[in-house]
Amino acid sequence: MKHLALFLSSFCSLHLSSAAPPNILYVMSDDHTSQAVGCYGSRLAKLNPTPTLDKLAAEGMRFDRVFCTNSICTPSRATILTGQCSQTNGVTDLNGVLPPERQYLPLEMRKTGYLTAMIGKWHLEAEPLSFDYYNVLPGQGKYFDPDFIVRGEKRWPKSIEKHTGYVSDVITDIGLDWLEKRDKTKPFFLMLHHKAPHDMFEFAPRYADYLQDTEIPEPDNLYDQPATGFGSIATRGANDSLVHRIGTSVSKRHPVRNYGIDFNISPGLDDHEYTHQAYQEYLKHYLRCVKSVDDNLARLFDYLKKNGLFDNTIIIYTSDQGMMLGEHDYIDKRWMYDESMRMPFIMRYPPQDQIRFGEHRPHQQHRLRAHHAGTRWHPSPFADAGPQFRRRPRRQAAHELAHRDLLPLLDAPHASR
Repeated sequence: MKHLALFLSSFCSLHLSSAAPPNILYVMSDDHTSQAVGCYGSRLAKLNPTPTLDKLAAEGMRFDRVFCTNSICTPSRATILTGQCSQTNGVTDLNGVLPPERQYLPLEMRKTGYLTAMIGKWHLEAEPLSFDYYNVLPGQGKYFDPDFIVRGEKRWPKSIEKHTGYVSDVITDIGLDWLEKRDKTKPFFLMLHHKAPHDMFEFAPRYADYLQDTEIPEPDNLYDQPATGFGSIATRGANDSLVHRIGTSVSKRHPVRNYGIDFNISPGLDDHEYTHQAYQEYLKHYLRCVKSVDDNLARLFDYLKKNGLFDNTIIIYTSDQGMMLGEHDYIDKRWMYDESMRMPFIMRYPPQDQIRFGEHRPHQQHRLRAHHAGTRWHPSPFADAGPQFRRRPRRQAAHELAHRDLLPLLDAPHASR
């Protein structure tokens, strides 16, 4: 994802000479893997977990091969904000710090005249001072009655505002309030980051009955893991000595870190039934948190529509990484498996001369596939996403950014035209 910022700044500079450059709404959830987004067609799609996101994808573009470069929250977020891989930006683990002078994405957007805001989960330790406005959760934040750090009289991070309610609702409320009160003479760039569906998957009470009587489809490789030949000595250990110690499990495989323990599944059950019940509880809790994000996106989009902003706003939805939903009997991310590193990425911007259907380019490196309005895009090159929001001749992107321009993907003519 390390070229997102360059893409957005490049894209928006196309409109700098126009009377109404596009606004940008960048929504990012935490651990919302593509398997749990309906339009990606996974085993969970028939549950219809994300109708709002599915509609957004149908009206825009869905990218199928978007991968993070470091599948854990803080490093992935730093990569998005800097356009640099972890070894370059220095944020390699959960304790990483990204100082304001290296928060390149908002700095670059402000240079192009955008009003910038960061709302929700920040998780980068240092103050998000490069944004015009911020209202962020401290660390992981809380699911219920969350505190937020604001720019105030006290030094970071001492200025705290307390809120009542569920975190997805509160983050959306703060976003809507900022949109209403912002300086409307400038285009906005709003990064709205949800905490959900990060563990331990505390859902709002209104979702307690959601999926209650539903059997959640299981991955084919949930049971009897690790399978013969799966993994290496690094994950299995010599003579399989680490099999029961590496990787939090759904099943009893890991004796201390498994979701059967977390969800109070009876240890007296046989291994298969224990795994089955633990998986069902895990996915139901997870998808209820996903539901809160999707429903709040509907609130946000309704505001944009009522205020005449929906069709002049580039809307992007993604997650900071993927998530293992029982595949290989794993939960969490971190691992270099497809489910862990693959991110959902959906983009909507109505003008057909700006986001158009793609043509097949067989000579190119096939690292991304996208879909537009239900029609298949063919593979196109993609180099993660980071600072791609400004068009190159107008202003050179910060020299620190390692970038590749993604605009040719959006500019490609419709294959049938």
